This record gives sequence, structure tokens and C-alpha cells, in this order.
Amino acid sequence: MDNNGPEAAKVANDGRLGLIILILAAAILAAYCGTTLPVLADRLRSYFSLEYGGLGMLLSAGAVGGLVAVVLVGLIAQLWDVRQLLMGILSGIGLSYLLLGLGRNLAAFSTGLVLLGLFMAALSISVPAFLIKSYPALKRRMLTVSMISSAVPGALFPLLAQYLLGSVGADGTNASFARLLHIPLLICGIGVLVSPVVLAALGGNPTMNRQNERAARRIRWRDLTRVSTLGIFVLMGLHASADEGVAKWFPMLLESQGRALPLAPGLVLSLYSVAYFVSRLVLAALPEGYLQRLLLVLPGPVGGLLLILGVWSGNLLLMCLALPLGGLFWSLEYPVVLTEVAHRAGDEFPSWYAAAMLVFQAMGVVCVNLVGQLGQATGDLRIGISAAAAGFILFGIGSYFSSLGRDGPPLAPLEDKTSAPIRD
Repeated sequence: MDNNGPEAAKVANDGRLGLIILILAAAILAAYCGTTLPVLADRLRSYFSLEYGGLGMLLSAGAVGGLVAVVLVGLIAQLWDVRQLLMGILSGIGLSYLLLGLGRNLAAFSTGLVLLGLFMAALSISVPAFLIKSYPALKRRMLTVSMISSAVPGALFPLLAQYLLGSVGADGTNASFARLLHIPLLICGIGVLVSPVVLAALGGNPTMNRQNERAARRIRWRDLTRVSTLGIFVLMGLHASADEGVAKWFPMLLESQGRALPLAPGLVLSLYSVAYFVSRLVLAALPEGYLQRLLLVLPGPVGGLLLILGVWSGNLLLMCLALPLGGLFWSLEYPVVLTEVAHRAGDEFPSWYAAAMLVFQAMGVVCVNLVGQLGQATGDLRIGISAAAAGFILFGIGSYFSSLGRDGPPLAPLEDKTSAPIRD
């Protein structure tokens, strides 16, 4: 286990803690749209008069914006102060929410989703980069904090969306749905726009600036494009795209059953995020590198098979529970593979993470649309969701045939010739 007691003890008394809390709070609020749209998807489809294929394009609009973001952020983050970068990103998120709140037609709403996806992708790179640069001796803990905090909006906001559907939208009119859709988006936009103002008022952090000056150097393109590195990125893409495809369409699958559900779709999505939260708390308690190989190989196939079996069981309760039960397993694999990336990348983590996101954002667009197209062609969303869940299974198979995690995570970036060698 890593020996970071003195460094960890300083966190509570360090001025950087306030910045971290503020940024994480803003990131949680910024995730409202992405975590509630799946719950609202059935009403959203009728609101904009969409078929399954069109709804798939709308739900994947954010990932299209993310493709643009990851190309730029990885390069910019190497040269800019991460805190200043976060201020710009949060401003962009706030403005995107205002467009979503005001955009009452499909073109405006789709544009808002693309812009929001662009800035959210940038945020997902910059937040862990900020945490790691704030406390470099606590790399694993900071990554875990980032991922645990990302599960909070998924646990809370779907329940809020389900409540809004049951109250304001009970009369089934487009006017009532417009209120429950757009007003919260406007509130989120105003709330997120406050955060960069507060960050600017707090001023700079000399320690952070010195760390960013050390990180401003050339990107090691040769290491970034190694076959082994690209293989890790593809594995991350299999997990992330499967997660996108399953989570975005699962509420629609439940709604399409035409029977009274034992668990509301919003509650199912909330339980899914709770499963992520619990499993990653357990993972954070394990020593660095403990069960590394097993956590890369086993959780995806187990969770993927549980989901597929539950979806095809014919039992509505098992179908509802299949998503959180599957997530309890496959949620373990992503932090482990991301640790492999963080140790290899060193100070260049933002650029490497951006390159990985470029791969899995593209795979996510394909997967979300694939589920919708299969559902439209066959009339059965179970087929598309099962195809998406196969990504978790392929992650485990790919990890098994790789050398990842055989002796725990690598101990140093690739250029450090004095440390244990990185195996391809």
C-alpha cells in the first residue's frame, strides 16, 4: 500500500481543498443534463417527434461535441494553468445550459447538447488532472475521489427527473413537459456560471503554477502511439461506449415493456450510480495494485452477462435490477485501467487521457446510435442493449490476452529508465 500518510494529513489543512470542493460541486451540477435525459427520453421522443433512430442521434449529440474537445484539451492542458482552463470550461458549460434552457426547437436543443458535450468532455479531463497536480503524491486517491464524485449526480438527478415526470408532467401535455425540461436546465446554467467567478476571486495558487510549469513540455508522441498504449485506449473505449449505450437506452427499454414496473426508470438509474459509488469506495480501500489483474479481467464479463440475462429473463424485477447489479461489477474495471494510463503518462496525463477519450467518444457515438438503430429495425431494444453490453465482456477478454496488471500497475512513466520496465 502507498505510504502517503503525511501528505494525506495535509489535505484537510491545505488551501487547495477549497478549490477542489468548489470544482467538484460545479462538476456535479454540470452533470444534470447527462444524467436526466435518459429518464426523460420517452417524453423527449414525442416532444421533438422522433423515431428511435432520431432519438439515438439526439442522445449521442454530446459525444459528438466531445470528439472536438478532446483533440484540443490534451494539447492546451500541457501549456495552460489547469485552474484557468477549468474557469473557461465551466463558463462554456454554463452558457451551454442556458442555450438548452432557452432552446425550444430541435435544432437549438441539439446545438446545446453538442456544445455541452464539448465542454463536459473537457471537464472530465481537466478535473482529474487538477486533482493529480494538486496532490501528486496521492495520485490513486485523487483519481478515486474524482470518479466517486462523478457517481453522485447519477444517484440524485434521475430521481429528481422521475419526480418531475410524475408531478409537473402528469397531464401529458407538451407545455408541462417543456417546463420540467427547460427550467431546471436554466437553473443549472446560472449555478454553474457562478463557479468560475468564485474561482477567479480566489486568485492563483503558487504551488499549482509551479507544478504546471514543470508539466509544460513536449508530448511524447512515440509513447502515446505505441501499440500497447492504443490497446489500452481501445479497452477504455469498450467500457465507456458500452456504459453509454446501456445507460442511455435502459429507461426506454423499461418504458417499452407496456406493463407496470416494479421500479421506476429513474430509480433504476439512481441505483446504478449507487452501485458505482459503492464498488469504487471498496476499490479505494484496497492497496495499490492489489488484485490488479483480476479486476481487469473478471468484472466486465460477469457484469455484462448479468445484464444480458436479466434483460432476457422475462421478469420485470430482474430486468430492473440487472443494470445496477451489472454495474456493481463492471464499474471496478475502469479505475484500474485508468491507473495504468496515469502511471505511464506521468505529468502528461491530460494529453494521454484526451487521446483515450478521443477513441471512446467516437466508439460511444457509434454504440448509442447502434442501440437505437437495432431497436428501430427489430422493434426490440433488448437486442441493441445486449449488443452494447457485449463491450464489457470484450473488455475482460481483451485484458486477459494483454499483459496489463500482471504485477500491479507500472511504477513510473515510460521515460524513467531506472524504474521497473513497462511491458507491452
